[in-house]
Amino acid sequence: MKAEKIVEKIYKKYQSPMQINRPEKLAISEAGEQCRRRLWLRFRWVIDIWEMVDGRMGRLFARGWKEEKWLSQDLTDIGFVVEQINPITKQPYFVSALEGHLKGVLDGIIKDKKKTYIVEFKTHNDKSFAKLEKEGLEKSKPEHYAQCLLYAYLFSQQYYKVKKTLYVAVNKNNDELYCEWVDNNEKKAEQILSKLEYVKDTTLLPPNFYSQNSYNCKYCEYYEFCWSDKRIMISKNCRACALSAPCHHGQWYCCYKEKIVSPAYKICKDFDPILKEQKEEKNDK
Repeated sequence: MKAEKIVEKIYKKYQSPMQINRPEKLAISEAGEQCRRRLWLRFRWVIDIWEMVDGRMGRLFARGWKEEKWLSQDLTDIGFVVEQINPITKQPYFVSALEGHLKGVLDGIIKDKKKTYIVEFKTHNDKSFAKLEKEGLEKSKPEHYAQCLLYAYLFSQQYYKVKKTLYVAVNKNNDELYCEWVDNNEKKAEQILSKLEYVKDTTLLPPNFYSQNSYNCKYCEYYEFCWSDKRIMISKNCRACALSAPCHHGQWYCCYKEKIVSPAYKICKDFDPILKEQKEEKNDK
């Protein structure tokens, strides 16, 4: 077998098919996202974003999962008790909020003598890792910081009280490690939840947070929707309908038919696009 064919076959193992990216819930891993518009467009499935994870990227994601196991073993070896699986449910620890529309799965919890902490594992490239070491977590990676705060806040409500989160980062370029204890901050966690609750409940297109030429906007999947004059196809599904609303247990309710719609990607003749009157004004906000 030719050498390049071997690489091709390995990549194929990790490749995922082209598919529409429709996240079922608001993700705690994205809670630190400052642009409410991006969060809302994803949550409402307003625009279909077709994505395919190529083999190289798929393998990169798999490395992150492998690092979790490796780092868990490292912590075990130095005396921590690491739990990545809830011994009662036999499933990973997860937390939820906003009537089940916000969910997240913890990397795990760690125990040191009589104290319990959340643990969060992350991989970084060289540039990101150097910034993390220089500026600390809150300033260099606010999205990771928000994730730590929300996990600790919700875990303390839904399981038992924890006071800190151990953030463990590894530099993928040279295997250098970085650890930081993140203190709970209930006020900041509640502010993040308030932002996400707004995203869940609003029927109005939120304003842009970033400027058109900012890095965050240029590499956002909704850049063309926000800034291009192209006509963007609006997706037809229950969540993108003005007649639907998120309700209890992470479900969606049709206010017209007065019933739960499941699955939410079905459409009917009464579909009323939530953006029909807002899309012309999207750049004026």
